[in-house]
Amino acid sequence: MLSRSLVAAVFAIWLIRTESSAAKAAPLLQYFAAIQTPETADKKGVPNVTYDVYRPLLTIASVRSVDVDAATNAVTIRLYEREKRQFAALTKRYDGRLLICVCVDGSMSVGKVTAPTTDGVIQFSDARFTGQIAACLRQHFGTSSRR
Repeated sequence: MLSRSLVAAVFAIWLIRTESSAAKAAPLLQYFAAIQTPETADKKGVPNVTYDVYRPLLTIASVRSVDVDAATNAVTIRLYEREKRQFAALTKRYDGRLLICVCVDGSMSVGKVTAPTTDGVIQFSDARFTGQIAACLRQHFGTSSRR
C-alpha cells in the first residue's frame, strides 16, 4: 500500500506539470504592429505589411466571456481586467495605425485602430473584415450562443 506522502508527492508533480504545460499552450490571440514593406512591381498601389512574430504587443491566453451571434456569425469576446487595461493602452498608442491580430489557428486580420477600445469588448465578424478570426474563435469555443 502506498504511503500518503508518496501519493501527495506524485500528485504535486502531476499538478506542477499540468500548470507548466498549460502556461506553454498556444495563445488564443496575439496583436502585432504592422510593419510596412516595400511595394513590389506586380502589386503596385497595394499596401504590403508584415509583422515580427517574435514581438507581440499583446498576448491573450483566455477571455472572460464569449458570445456567438448565430444570425451574423459574429463573435464578441470580453477580456479579463488585466488584458482589458493592456488592450486599452495598446489601442490608445496605435490609434490611427494598423494592428495585426493572429488567432490560435494562424488566421489573421489587419485592421486600422479608429478609436481606443477601453471597455475590453472586442467583436470579430465578416462586417468588420475579421471573419476569419471569428471562425477560428467559433471553432475554438464551439458555436453555442453563450459560453
